[in-house]
Amino acid sequence: MKAKEITITPLPHPPLNKLLGVWSSRSPLLLFAIKSALAAGFSWAIVSSLLGEEAAALAVVSAVIVVQVTSWQTARKSIERVLGVIIGVILAVLIAHLFGLNFWTITLMIFSAQIIGMFLQNRGQYLATQIPISAALALLLGATAGNYPLLRMLGALVGGLIGTVISLLLSPPIYIFRARDAVAELMTRLAAAIPRLAAALAVQLSEAESREIYTHIRNLEQQVRATEQAYSLGLDSARLNPWARRARRLLVDYPDVLLALDRLVRQMRRIAYTINEPEPSWSEIVQKQDWADSKQRPP
Repeated sequence: MKAKEITITPLPHPPLNKLLGVWSSRSPLLLFAIKSALAAGFSWAIVSSLLGEEAAALAVVSAVIVVQVTSWQTARKSIERVLGVIIGVILAVLIAHLFGLNFWTITLMIFSAQIIGMFLQNRGQYLATQIPISAALALLLGATAGNYPLLRMLGALVGGLIGTVISLLLSPPIYIFRARDAVAELMTRLAAAIPRLAAALAVQLSEAESREIYTHIRNLEQQVRATEQAYSLGLDSARLNPWARRARRLLVDYPDVLLALDRLVRQMRRIAYTINEPEPSWSEIVQKQDWADSKQRPP
């Protein structure tokens, strides 16, 4: 009896590289969600035990608003929110105390808050928009609940502080490494595009392939912009980040590198555009030149 060969098909294993890629792309979103949730939870637990549930609700709102993807952005948003709430509440309390609550006082208060916001707009866009909102809420809700202005200021202060602390503690240098990877990918794609552009310049490609080269270089220009944004985010991630002391060294030479790559891609785009100009076409110009014909003839 012939022995039958049994072929055991191994179970398919998940592609490790794909899983790592998914984790690398989704981990910042997951980390941001964790920071927001912890900031909201701690704000509620601390403020509710000290000041009650009404103030705790305002603290939770502030914590969720101020938490951003980086510690620097979180601290800046927290400062802008606290200052905006304080200025708006003081303005509302002052106008309500002097003139009461009516059509004219509301109009005057919002007008004054918008003017103050315009002068402070250079200090932060969120600061400018928070002043009239806080003034309106403090004036209208403070008329029915006398302690609302104080609770709003305390909620903004405590929520912003807790959100900033949570963001500082949970800020691994993810965006610094993402900026490094973005620069490396850009350089790889650029190195691959240069020989193709040289082939199009030597009329070794068809017209359709030459047009594809131009489209590809335009996409490279967009990738340069995206890499610059990744670098800017990585730079923000390195500020006020106790975990990025060593990683921030990776960003030292990137401004010069990105500037050089941007100039190179622009020059390549101009060359590719010249090659694909309809009248006269580059192939027609080359065919009329003796040096081009002699170089293209086989020996």
